[in-house]
Amino acid sequence: GVVIADYECGDLKVFSPQGEQVQALFRPFAGWKDATRLPEHSGGLWTPSAIAFVGNGTAWVLESDRNQVVLLRLAKWKFRRIKVFRRPRPGVEIVDLAVADDELLVLCLDHGSGENIIKVLDKASGEFRREFGNESVGAECMAAYGAHVYLADPYNHVVKMFTHADGVLRK
Repeated sequence: GVVIADYECGDLKVFSPQGEQVQALFRPFAGWKDATRLPEHSGGLWTPSAIAFVGNGTAWVLESDRNQVVLLRLAKWKFRRIKVFRRPRPGVEIVDLAVADDELLVLCLDHGSGENIIKVLDKASGEFRREFGNESVGAECMAAYGAHVYLADPYNHVVKMFTHADGVLRK
């Protein structure tokens, strides 16, 4: 199956291989319609827009409107916040995330400079390791496969490839 982050409803949706919705995880409470107005301590997710599974029953989820990435312990259709990584500084938006090897890659967009920066964190602890990018890529989404990170730039109609170990742009 597939799990997607549902920004508007504030939950994670689980779909079968046939494309049917099987479960909605972590909905704040029955009848809640707008996750953008979710109370701060409601227990639900706040506008989730990306998910990256770590293993061992944990996943990182991007809560877009809070501009933070949270590590969740998933158990019995409930979750517990373990760690939070907040935006690095004002004017920087977290736009996507992916897991590559033992690292969590957090794609950030600096609205002042237009540059993309990838923050590299330890995928288990969330501890900062390094960053790379500083390119005017305009990427809004990212995928990791093997040693490579792919950034999709919808404005220039290109996909750029980096290696996440050294952050070097491959042409």
